[in-house]
Amino acid sequence: MTSKINIYDIVACHLTTLQNAKTGKPSKSDYFAFFAAPCLFSALSWWADLKFSDDALNALVTVGSLVAGLMLNLLVLIFDRRIKASENIKANPGQPALEVRARVLKELYYNICYATVVALLLAALPVVVMQLADDWVIAISTMTVDLKMRSHFGDPLLVAVATHLGLTMLMIVKRTFRLLSD
Repeated sequence: MTSKINIYDIVACHLTTLQNAKTGKPSKSDYFAFFAAPCLFSALSWWADLKFSDDALNALVTVGSLVAGLMLNLLVLIFDRRIKASENIKANPGQPALEVRARVLKELYYNICYATVVALLLAALPVVVMQLADDWVIAISTMTVDLKMRSHFGDPLLVAVATHLGLTMLMIVKRTFRLLSD
């Protein structure tokens, strides 16, 4: 993959923010909340046989696009705040509160970059899901499998991605709130 579209670093940096602030170790509860919970919601949607209408899929494309745009705008604002935080640290060395603020801004920057990528995925995925059929039949020897690609894979995947994005956005809002209210 070309380095210009490789998102590995964005994902890796985002994952480093899912840690306990006191110990610096990965937080099991964060990993559960941001990864296991969306998978559980996805499994529940599969079990409940949730099916998105084409209008709902179009709405998800719109939501993903709007969120990606909003995240890019927030990214610019946080980038500006990071520059100002660096200048404050240089002007006032040895201030732990300024260093914590700069660290949180850096983590917030990583989270926003990641949320932008997930929002772009949410904007593109419904287009793919709309093309999936629910009437695929796979015949192997004497066994026939009726595979419902959209119902069994596409729609639950959308639930997982949308839930994951929503939780990530909540984290971003909370961190931004804490950062700006101090």
